[in-house]
Order: sequence, then structure tokens, then C-alpha cells
Amino acid sequence: MYTIKELTAILGISEATLYNRLREFDDFLRDYRRKNKENNQNLITEDGRRILERIEELRKQGYPFEEIRRRLSKELATDEPPRVEDSQGSLETLETLKNLQSRVALLETENAQLRERLQELKDRIMSLERDKEWLQHLLQNRLPPTREEIHEKLSQRVSRWERFKQFLKGV
Repeated sequence: MYTIKELTAILGISEATLYNRLREFDDFLRDYRRKNKENNQNLITEDGRRILERIEELRKQGYPFEEIRRRLSKELATDEPPRVEDSQGSLETLETLKNLQSRVALLETENAQLRERLQELKDRIMSLERDKEWLQHLLQNRLPPTREEIHEKLSQRVSRWERFKQFLKGV
């Protein structure tokens, strides 16, 4: 039996996505779900995990939910992994695979470009942070003191007479 957290780690999806899958494919997974009476936790059996893995596998291949339902119905009815019935199906599968491979290559290129852009933006932010600190330093050193700062300094000043008394006392 698997908990929701364990399944999210196994499947590599978020809890929200897993709950959506459980809801969307409830008719396939209903018999494989249990509730832990002690802590009211959702549990999925081993067969349920396999069905969820198959759903995610088909989703990653780009199939819509309707097609996944159709394939799951066939697979669960025969209890065998899917097989290509004829050569036409084999050609379609090969073409789909090639399309997916080219899409993956395109996405990897796009991902690399986005990573480069992200690094450029990080560098720009660091540069802006340094500029901000420099400008703050300039402003603090160039602006005249405020009235409050002047009054504070004057209140901390010790008169000459007080300094003379401190000198005599050796303080």
C-alpha cells in the first residue's frame, strides 16, 4: 500500500495532480483505493500504483484523457501490456516516436536558452544590487544631516566646563 506522498515521489507529480488523476480515473482506481482508519489517510494498492504509472506514461506521451481511458479499458480487459495489432499501428507508433523525439530535442534547446537567459537576469540583478548599494552610500554621505540628527548631536555634546571637570577628575 502506498500513501499519497509516496506516490507523488514515485510518479514525479504534485499532490494536486495526483488527486486530479484519482478523481479523473476514479472508475479505474476505485477498487484499488483504501482509507487508513487510524489517521484517515488515502492508500493505494500495488495494482493502483501500476495503473497510475501507466496513466502518467501515456500523459507524457501526449495522449489526452479520452485516449488514455480507451487504452486503459483495453489493457485492463486483457490484463496485458499494449501491443501493436498491425503494421499500420507500428508505423503510426514509429512516427509518433520520431515526433516526440524531435519535440524533446526542441524542448531541450529551449530549456538551455532559458537557462542562459536566467543566468543573464541573475547577473543583471546582482549588478543592480551593487549599484543600489553604491547609490545609497552616495546619498548618505552627500545629504546634509536632518534636524533630528543635528539635535541629537547637540544633545550629546559636553560643554567645555564639563570637559574641564572631567579632565581634573582624570576621567
